[in-house]
Amino acid sequence: VYANEQAVVMFGVLTIADLIGRPTKNLYLTPAGWQEIANLLTQHGFIYDYEIQVKGNDDTAIWVSLFSQPTTFNDEPVMVNTIYNITERKRAEEERNRFIKELQESEERFRVIAETTPIPIVITRPKIGSILYANQQASKVFGVPVTELVNRQITDFYYDAADRIKLLEVFKQSGYVHNYEILLKKIDNTLVWATLFIQPMVLEEEKVFLSAVYDITERKQAE
Repeated sequence: VYANEQAVVMFGVLTIADLIGRPTKNLYLTPAGWQEIANLLTQHGFIYDYEIQVKGNDDTAIWVSLFSQPTTFNDEPVMVNTIYNITERKRAEEERNRFIKELQESEERFRVIAETTPIPIVITRPKIGSILYANQQASKVFGVPVTELVNRQITDFYYDAADRIKLLEVFKQSGYVHNYEILLKKIDNTLVWATLFIQPMVLEEEKVFLSAVYDITERKQAE
């Protein structure tokens, strides 16, 4: 019954009229995807930050994060769907997984891989949190040259240093940290919302944390 211009861009149609009246289930990449959403709405009545694939007008797969909330429109019960395109983030996650796999297979290729990946990477000592390595992408996130990041405490870039304790608890329970949202800060105290992925690894015979840091500030501000 309604769509905005951003939806037109995402789904690759020409006008808003091309979306109005289209069955919602036809926007999902697969019938099974639509059924997932229908089941969640039946169980909970709403959807919060659910990752699923939809399709563009040319059937191109698009990864999205879906938020769905019931309301009324012209005295009719409807669902308001807020959709964030996370395709680039999902591609980056695939790159991160490939990166970790290659690291495990060959530590010697570490620096070459780390410097060419588009993912912000930080390696820290688990106990004291000192930074052993950061790539150029991480330097951009924190607003500090790579040479000045090394040997600093990772908590220098936490908005709340106590969050590290929470992260360590999550790691202790699972053996890794996946998709953990946290408020960080740049060197100039500019706030940065990020999603963290932390994986243990061994580098030069030392147990370390390999962290991937995704800047989600724009998405959080849009929420």
